[in-house]
Amino acid sequence: MRSKERLGLIRARMLGASNAHGDVVIVLDSHCEVNQGWLPPLLAPISRDEHVVTCPIIDFIDHDTFQYKPMGSFIRGTFNWRFDYKERELTKEQMKRRKDATEEVW
Repeated sequence: MRSKERLGLIRARMLGASNAHGDVVIVLDSHCEVNQGWLPPLLAPISRDEHVVTCPIIDFIDHDTFQYKPMGSFIRGTFNWRFDYKERELTKEQMKRRKDATEEVW
């Protein structure tokens, strides 16, 4: 799909999503690289509830050394009212409620 005019990132994604022909839309930026087994944990919550949106834990690559640093399993992405994205660690209460490390983080 190609637009006849420059749309910007979000409008281009929305155009692509509105023309998608599948059950799930996955958006990856050009700088994203996935590891083995990345997709099933993202699809599992969607298979239980089609209104769910999932987001992976995004690992970090140091811009000075290019060293790969995994973020771990106990981070959740959050947005504020300005729609700024931040990653926050789970609270002790949230950690106690988890049944195992593969469980979703809400």
